[in-house]
Amino acid sequence: MASASTMSSCLSCQDVWGIVLSYLNSNDHESLSLTSREFLSTTNNLFFGCVTISDESFLFLSTLLHRFPNLTSIKLTPSISFPDPDGLNILLTTIASSHLPHLHSLDLSRQPQHGLSGFHGKFLTLKSLNCSHMPEFSRKDLLLIPQAFPNLSSTRLSLSDLAEGLCENSSLKSLTIAIQEKDFTVHLAEFLSTFKRLAYLSLTVSGSSDDFLDAIGNAVGNASLPLRRLVISNDKYWFSDSAIRNLLGKCNVLQQFDLQQVHYFVDRHADRLLQNLAGLTSLKLRSTYFTETAFFEILRNCPVITEINLEDAWLGFSINRVDRMNLPVNYNVKVLSFPRNSFLEDKTLLIIVSACPNLEELYLSRCYRISGTAVVEILKSYNRITHLGLANCCLSRFQLDSFNFEAPTLLELNLSGSDISDEALSAITRIACKVKNLNLSSCKEITEKGVMEAVLNCKHLRVINLKSCEKVAADVVDWMVVERPTLRKIVAPPQFDLGKNINFGHVVSNLY
Repeated sequence: MASASTMSSCLSCQDVWGIVLSYLNSNDHESLSLTSREFLSTTNNLFFGCVTISDESFLFLSTLLHRFPNLTSIKLTPSISFPDPDGLNILLTTIASSHLPHLHSLDLSRQPQHGLSGFHGKFLTLKSLNCSHMPEFSRKDLLLIPQAFPNLSSTRLSLSDLAEGLCENSSLKSLTIAIQEKDFTVHLAEFLSTFKRLAYLSLTVSGSSDDFLDAIGNAVGNASLPLRRLVISNDKYWFSDSAIRNLLGKCNVLQQFDLQQVHYFVDRHADRLLQNLAGLTSLKLRSTYFTETAFFEILRNCPVITEINLEDAWLGFSINRVDRMNLPVNYNVKVLSFPRNSFLEDKTLLIIVSACPNLEELYLSRCYRISGTAVVEILKSYNRITHLGLANCCLSRFQLDSFNFEAPTLLELNLSGSDISDEALSAITRIACKVKNLNLSSCKEITEKGVMEAVLNCKHLRVINLKSCEKVAADVVDWMVVERPTLRKIVAPPQFDLGKNINFGHVVSNLY
């Protein structure tokens, strides 16, 4: 039998190795764990991450949880075939009885034949729970949530008139609900007013009307809820601007607003919509008729805003009506995202960007009228850009002789789905030599020649995506592994054999 001093020495040794291995990339832990039982035990204790439980892993769940005591998240695969009719409660009891001090998130979504009513334990460390898309989820299950998960701060549900069961858990700060029944509006105000600390509310509604927004506004206003982020998605009804304006008037401390499917919004609505949002830091609107006129109203009315996302809008439609002599300038805006703005052209984009001199991130996916000329001008004139998204843009019109400057701050470049050529790719990566994440997926025109030049130019590259790059030869992967040691993830081109053994700490896959 080992002496106490020997056991103490071994424990101390394992602690030391734990400290040493914690400085390594987590991708290296797997190979180390194969060398000895001691390293296997040490690396298991260093795994702070998520485990997905499937039909197969459920059979040895206790062993799995014992092996990884520092799990932070557990997710169930959809529709697990539990061998026992009470399988979900057995699973929850097993997890709750395991010593998992860092478990903060539990995802039980899409379990079609199970509820929680048979569970009698407690999850004291859990902060986030997802019970969405569970058809058998009942009022009794809802009443159980505050008892079984007393310290929740975020809950995701799909429900109609079942929400009152959560009212006992007034400590919730974040709530996501998918609503499909119209009659839920009647109880909504009373329901929401119980969450005195609610800061984030996300609602996906189907077939609701302005009464729905009025109920939310009444709940927020009457209970003085400290709502800082509000997300509303409605796929079947267009809320009126007066209903939205009334709602926003009740959200006195709102900082982030995300509204989807507001097709009827035109420029004249912008000033009225934003008049009570001086403290807004993030605005996301999808499917509006807002043009650049509305964009400049946002800059005027929201002086501290840092992020503006206008997806599927009409930017570029009324540029000739803009008074360029009185354009506002907002030095706080750091992120602009304009996906699917089919009217946006180079001229309008340059005017918009000029109003945001401290811009750091620009995303223009599927803006088909934007050319490489505007991209070059922006990179040349604004030296704070760190992220540039040009997915599915038409970049064949690059003037290669215009790349006579440096873009040293650019760290992430997304060219996926674009028609960029080898020559243009080489030119843009030559001026942006510090790019760490390069997405070239579905770039049909590039070959291994352009990829190799880009990899040589980007000396700090860590991630490259070559998925669906049909003209890129498979052997470029082996070359990249040797030539660019900073790489940590490679999404290989279609011809690459994923069965090959790639070392040097690289992860090679066909998924991004």
